Amino acid sequence: MIGWVTGYLSKELKTEISIRHISLSLFNKANIEGILIRDHHHDTLLYAGQLNGRITDWFFLKKNLELTYLGLEDARINLHRTDSIWNYHFLVDYFSTTDTTPKKKKPLDLQIKKIDCKRLQVIQDDRWVGEKMVIKTGALLVNIDKTDLAHQTFIINSIYLDQPFFQLQNLVGLRPPLPPAPPVSKKEGLYFNSGNLTLQVKHIKINNGSVWIDDDLNKAVKGFDEAHIDMSKLNADINQLQFLQDTLTAGVQLSVKDRSGFELKQ
Repeated sequence: MIGWVTGYLSKELKTEISIRHISLSLFNKANIEGILIRDHHHDTLLYAGQLNGRITDWFFLKKNLELTYLGLEDARINLHRTDSIWNYHFLVDYFSTTDTTPKKKKPLDLQIKKIDCKRLQVIQDDRWVGEKMVIKTGALLVNIDKTDLAHQTFIINSIYLDQPFFQLQNLVGLRPPLPPAPPVSKKEGLYFNSGNLTLQVKHIKINNGSVWIDDDLNKAVKGFDEAHIDMSKLNADINQLQFLQDTLTAGVQLSVKDRSGFELKQ
């Protein structure tokens, strides 16, 4: 059965898709091992060592879908482009509908209660624009109180990040220079939060994080250099974070060390 499904998808998407093993528990549990999706250049787009999901018991008798647990281990996502087309665009094309008839759909009422990721890595290598971003984490645990997609409201009880790493590197892009942008007129309504998202997080804990920001277009200078930042030993407790309309508020306790020797404790 697994071979038939992955073979069908591989043929439809014109790439390699494979799953090593699937185990299902009646009505509420699934465990998928060794998920591999390659792009059209035969490079790895997605690999996940293990994906676990738990749904509320007898979910098919209920109006709302509640995913009580979503676990992901040893996952790598590689996004790449050297022109205007990303390596995942074939997936967007395949799953996009060609029906332009306006339809009124009821938003999916999906509740996710817990997300548990171990050893996650996301690489977005944009050689067209000239920017490379890398996100890694040893562990990510999110406990969610409420998810309301219809009203763009998300209330999260806690987020725990162990050894997160963030890299942003500016490179020489392959895209031709763009013409000067026209003057931007004053925008009415919300500027930073045009979708009117409501986000509340009661507590965020960050343990031993790192941040690396490097502008290869400029030479590094001695001391603190905002274009060449290499921060380590980032530890933080963030309480009562709220993003309402265009306002972001939170109580923050933070300590971090920069490559220049500068230390911040607040």
